[in-house]
Amino acid sequence: MCLDDYFRSENWGIVDIQRIPARKAQYYGYNDISLSNQSRSFLANDAPKGIYLHQKAAIKGFLEGENICLATGTASGKSLVFYIAGIETLLKYPDSKIIAIYPLKALGKEQEERWIRALRMATINVRVGRIDGQVPMHARSEILRECQVLIVTPDIIHAWLMNNLSDRAVINFLAKTSLIVIDEVHNYTGVFGSNSAYLFRRLQHIMDMLNSSPKYIAASATFAEPKAHLKKLLSLNFQIIDSKFDSSPRQEVEIKLVNPKTTKDSS
Repeated sequence: MCLDDYFRSENWGIVDIQRIPARKAQYYGYNDISLSNQSRSFLANDAPKGIYLHQKAAIKGFLEGENICLATGTASGKSLVFYIAGIETLLKYPDSKIIAIYPLKALGKEQEERWIRALRMATINVRVGRIDGQVPMHARSEILRECQVLIVTPDIIHAWLMNNLSDRAVINFLAKTSLIVIDEVHNYTGVFGSNSAYLFRRLQHIMDMLNSSPKYIAASATFAEPKAHLKKLLSLNFQIIDSKFDSSPRQEVEIKLVNPKTTKDSS
């Protein structure tokens, strides 16, 4: 049964219909961006038609030294910017470390594979590691020593990383961290957002003491006032690349506002 049939069968009246038109992909070249050969090799394989405008704007902003937040639609290719930022950081600072923070463990597992694939395509020979609740305690310090890209959740930063600052592997990793990626920042709201804001400030305080000043790349679904949200979350200024720059493809979307029939529970 389709939705319209259900509405009719339940006597739900359709009050209004709004349509968001489809959009064809618009690709842009990147020869005018000062990218390494390794980044170009990755893009030649991963984006043979070119890159979207929001990706290009975000990459240029990052290379100019800005903290960047991509606030564009779902499946618009935001992760590509993470990988380019990572590639350029690792080439500029060969001993540097990258922390990629994902709010869910399952998302971290998926992204670990994508980071490995991206760095392989760029012929960057570094190891990617992931620490979550299933990784034994005794193995975690070794992951920090062996890997330059670390996939973690906020819970691991709070419950393990920040509680083991006496571990030389932890301190050495944080001292060399040059890039922090935070995905799905729109999820950091309410109590979770407040707790995470305190956590990120603690993390930044430790890195300040270690003379580490990482750049940030964040990504989010489209939502209101991302600049103010990030200021509260991280106490940092970000250049926002929002839907005005989004040139990724989109199918037509039809939104129906309905008026359900009155029931005893709703009366």
